[in-house]
Amino acid sequence: MAAGSCARADRGGAAGSAPPAPAYPYAAAERRLFYATAGGLAEGPERPPAGAPRRASVAPNASVLTSDGRTVLVAVNGWGLARLESSPGGEAFRVAESPFPEPFAGLSTAGAWPLGGPPGGGAGAGAGAGTGFLVHFYRDPYAGGPEAASGEGGAGSGSARLLYLDREGLLAAPDPFALATDRGFELFALYPAAGQWLAELREEGPERVRFRFFALEDPRAAGAALRELGRPEFEAALRPRPISSLRGEGAAELRAAIAALGPGEFLVRLRSAKGEDGWYLTGGEAWEARPAFAWREEGRAIALRGEGRLAVARAGAPLATLSLEPPLQGAAFTALAVAGELGVAAWEGEGFPELSAAGLLTVPLARKNLQ
Repeated sequence: MAAGSCARADRGGAAGSAPPAPAYPYAAAERRLFYATAGGLAEGPERPPAGAPRRASVAPNASVLTSDGRTVLVAVNGWGLARLESSPGGEAFRVAESPFPEPFAGLSTAGAWPLGGPPGGGAGAGAGAGTGFLVHFYRDPYAGGPEAASGEGGAGSGSARLLYLDREGLLAAPDPFALATDRGFELFALYPAAGQWLAELREEGPERVRFRFFALEDPRAAGAALRELGRPEFEAALRPRPISSLRGEGAAELRAAIAALGPGEFLVRLRSAKGEDGWYLTGGEAWEARPAFAWREEGRAIALRGEGRLAVARAGAPLATLSLEPPLQGAAFTALAVAGELGVAAWEGEGFPELSAAGLLTVPLARKNLQ
């Protein structure tokens, strides 16, 4: 897809004379297992689909996901977009899929965020009537041979590797860096931080790698004002913060949920339907802490550690915990997103830097399901 071009996501639908399938076939009160495959999400059998392990950056996985509070968007690596959409009453959900051979086939998924309002609204503009989703890709220079390592060949165009899906299903591929960088630079990392976005661009050469760092207000905006940063400023802005510094809605509930994950220190990736995405440290050094994933909203917070212990804290209600079993021995949970009473946890099998199986596990979060 060319930079700045638009297309419409396929919303799916049945044809022919067969009886229509239920609009929302999955009960939200039941756990559901899905595998990430080369053909999208597949409802889980007892055993994963057969296939040889592949390099993790190009293997099918579902670890890049987010939510606007109503829909969980999953960027299935190497394939396209899947949306877990809740019914109006929240008692059921469906999976709507949109395959995109380009750019998914040539790049690796890196991040996804809900982003509302018109371009120029800033980082984490929040969920609401105008909410869409921004997806970021990167090129692994070691996954595709010498062409990938040199930055030539493969899918996508321009220096940015971005896809924006608006609430009407229209797709765009914005490139805010086109006028500010040399042709060889490509977007490698993108993060929302303190009301702005931080970007790392790389030029992969045969003998060395060049870096440039920028801050910008909105990656969807063509010709966005860019402020170039030095590496120390860029890294300092992304350094994990102490959990004690956390403020805002759900902060007290979040600290309670994290404390219920068990002893030891955690490096927590905290996200929300308003586009929040940051790292917090409960104590000690980041490299020594165990990974955990959290979601917060007004009056509620959910925390999950990699081994599967999950805690839900609500204002004015007893804290609830449960154990999620990774679907494969040695697998670990890698991400968390929430839409209403539907929790979605991504998981990956062991074996890094290769990956043989990955997918999603849905978790009912209604109070009656946690008792």
